[in-house]
Amino acid sequence: MTAPARSTPRRPVRPVSLLLRAARAPGLAALLLGASLSSGAAAQGVVSPAQHVFNQVNQLIQSEYGGLSTVDRAALTREYQGRLDAVCSPSPSTCEEAKAYPVLEAELTALGDDHSFFQTPEDYREFVASATGATACSSV
Repeated sequence: MTAPARSTPRRPVRPVSLLLRAARAPGLAALLLGASLSSGAAAQGVVSPAQHVFNQVNQLIQSEYGGLSTVDRAALTREYQGRLDAVCSPSPSTCEEAKAYPVLEAELTALGDDHSFFQTPEDYREFVASATGATACSSV
């Protein structure tokens, strides 16, 4: 007997070039998709690209971080969610991904662990290029 056909198509997963590293937690490099830690526009069922990447990084911080930081990670997420909401307030449902980058960079700095950091996709491409001896190229 065959399984019934799916009535809704699967949503393609878009790769995200993030690097969140912690020497003590190698699993942080894995992206956990589908996180929902947000307030604001997401509470209304709409998740902007900025909110999506914020959710991904904060899911990693909450579930995979194994470093020595004693910062209350849940409180950190709430604080920086407020900052993202402020940055995205002019267009909460369509806020572009790049608007989340400075917020995430500041959040990872506030974590207080020199081994954990955020890199933009461009910074990550440059890191990989320098580590492999390749030249960084911009891809669409």
